[in-house]
Amino acid sequence: MNNKETPTIHPLHTSCGDCIFSERDKKTQTQIGCQFNKIEVYRNKKNGNVIEAYDEFNNEFFVINNHACLHKRTKEWAKDYRKSQWKSAVEEQLQIRYHAMVIFRQGKCPTGLVRTMQSLNSQKIPPCLLTIINRSRMAATELVRIIETGQWNVEWRLQTFLNSKSTDRETIDIVIDSSKYLAHPAFYIVFESPFETPPILSEEMQKYFVDEMKYAIFAHPRKDGNGMLVNSAFHKKHAGNCFGINIEEKLKEFEPGAYQYIKSIEDICPSLKQ
Repeated sequence: MNNKETPTIHPLHTSCGDCIFSERDKKTQTQIGCQFNKIEVYRNKKNGNVIEAYDEFNNEFFVINNHACLHKRTKEWAKDYRKSQWKSAVEEQLQIRYHAMVIFRQGKCPTGLVRTMQSLNSQKIPPCLLTIINRSRMAATELVRIIETGQWNVEWRLQTFLNSKSTDRETIDIVIDSSKYLAHPAFYIVFESPFETPPILSEEMQKYFVDEMKYAIFAHPRKDGNGMLVNSAFHKKHAGNCFGINIEEKLKEFEPGAYQYIKSIEDICPSLKQ
C-alpha cells in the first residue's frame, strides 16, 4: 500500500481488517485483495471507493467506503463451518430471494402452465415462492389436481380471480398483500403462461444483484409482457399499484433519482432478449 493521508471515512463503511476472506501478502501481511474479488468491484462503483487504511498495530487493509459489504465474515462467524465450507456457505446465504408469479389466462392450456412452473422450479436458484394467478374459468380444484401431478421443489400457491374487470396490476397487489408474511422475497417477477423461463435466468439475476452489486427498483417487461420485476420494499412503501397508478409511475414521482434504477428486464437478464 502507498503511504497516503487517510481520507474521511463515511459512517456507512466496511473494514476488511477482520474479514476472513481478505487476501494478504505472506511476508508483510498487507491486504492485497479479496477471495471474492470485491475490491475491484467496489473501486468501479460510482458512489463508492476503496481506502487504504491501517490500525494501531500497523496492519494494513482496505476499507470499503460508503458501502456495507455483504460478503464480509469474521472469525466468530467462521466457527460454525469448516474452512473448506466458508465460501460456499456465504454464497448460499447470499442467494437472491424472489417471488415468481405466473398469470394463467382463460383459453390457455394447463399443460403450458405446468411447463412455465417447471422452468422456474428447475432454476439453479428457484424462487422462494411461486404464485399462480388464475384468471381462467377453470375450477381451482381441477387446476390444483393437474399441478400436483408434477414434482415440485419450490413452494407454490394458487390464487383465483373471478372478477374479469380486475386489472393484472390489481391481482398482483392482492397476491402481494396475501403473501406478505411468506418467504420475504427481495423482489417479485411476473410471467405469463405458457412462457418458459431461460435456464440461466436466476444466475443472471444473482450476477446482477449480488456479484456485480447493481441495483434496480423496477424493470420493464419484454414486449410480450414477461419479466416485470419490482423491488418488494418499494412496492410496500408506495402501496403497489393502488389508486389506479402503476408502481413505476409512483417511483418516478416520489423517489428522487429513481430513473437511474428503473431498467428493462433485458438489462438484468440478457437471456430474456427477444
